[in-house]
Amino acid sequence: MTLWITLPILTLLISGCGAQPAPHMFGAERFEAQRDGRNYVVFLKGTRVEVIRLGFAGPGEHQKIRATMIDLIPELTGCRLRESSLQGDSGEMRGLVSCPRSVPVFGDPVGAASVGGAFGAHDVEHVSGI
Repeated sequence: MTLWITLPILTLLISGCGAQPAPHMFGAERFEAQRDGRNYVVFLKGTRVEVIRLGFAGPGEHQKIRATMIDLIPELTGCRLRESSLQGDSGEMRGLVSCPRSVPVFGDPVGAASVGGAFGAHDVEHVSGI
């Protein structure tokens, strides 16, 4: 009986978590974007970057998703990816970046910004440190 009550509550709590960075990325700046109907989260901390794809990806989609994840890094963070440092797959990638001294914030640092129209294919949200 207790299991039937506890399980749905636990499921709701876990489903509300969203993308969380790896422990070494706690405190990182968080950027959220949507491309081609998929949601991505980019974390930037110092010279380290982590990109997470949210949701399901079917067979044959992984190469395009991976390219999108790589493109999001400079677009959202203003930093250049050191491609030789990149590790991961189309679900989660980590790497090193070179950032200018003053990293420009893409969009409105308080809320959401959109490139290409409201709720278009290039919706971006910048969220300060976690």
